[in-house]
Amino acid sequence: GINAEYMGMYGYYCLQALGVCPKSFPAYLITMSQILQMFIGTGVCISCWYYKYSGRACANEDSNLIAGAVMYGSYLYLFMEFAVGRYIFPKAKKGGKKLE
Repeated sequence: GINAEYMGMYGYYCLQALGVCPKSFPAYLITMSQILQMFIGTGVCISCWYYKYSGRACANEDSNLIAGAVMYGSYLYLFMEFAVGRYIFPKAKKGGKKLE
């Protein structure tokens, strides 16, 4: 579940900070799991809105639904923008080759 994702994500960040993360680790998996989490969260918000406004029982307040939609929507946008810029259309590194 979500806890396993956080454990993997922060474990990866820890290994990176310590300089012991293998170069072969597919870092895009962390980003893809975050995007998946945001899609699920957005889906839950949409489901709650649907149930609430179709007359079915839903115990969520409008303010919680708005906050959840804004949070998940903005994170989804930011993670997708990061993934596109990092993995789909990466920019060339500045500086070229190092002089020795």
